[in-house]
Amino acid sequence: MADRKLKAAKGAFDASIDCGITFFDTAEVYGAGISGAINSESLLGRFIEERQQKEQVEVAIATKFAALPWRFGRGSVICALKALLDRLGVSSVELYQLHWPGIWGNEGYLDGLGDAVEQGLVKAVRVSNYSGCCLTLVFL
Repeated sequence: MADRKLKAAKGAFDASIDCGITFFDTAEVYGAGISGAINSESLLGRFIEERQQKEQVEVAIATKFAALPWRFGRGSVICALKALLDRLGVSSVELYQLHWPGIWGNEGYLDGLGDAVEQGLVKAVRVSNYSGCCLTLVFL
């Protein structure tokens, strides 16, 4: 990321905090190395850490698990979650979402979301980018 863009992103983060905005929504696939971009979770983690050096600030984070074709079952959810917690530099997030329906089914992913709550790694879970048809299949 060009220094100018990085500085603008940091400025937007700081302005948000200064205005009382402390809830941030991100995803592991946002800025996932495409065209030299830095992963948004990594950036957010860096910005939080830098801000914490100036003052104590509480932020709430929502992020998403990508049901990529090579990810199978509940263990992949926890593995991805632990990696993103490391990128963010936090021990838990407020909301962890299944970003879109998995092509191999969703039961294992949903079990993984439940495991994440039970392990205290997330406070709440949900699905994102699901149509009514897919939601019916998820909750059957």
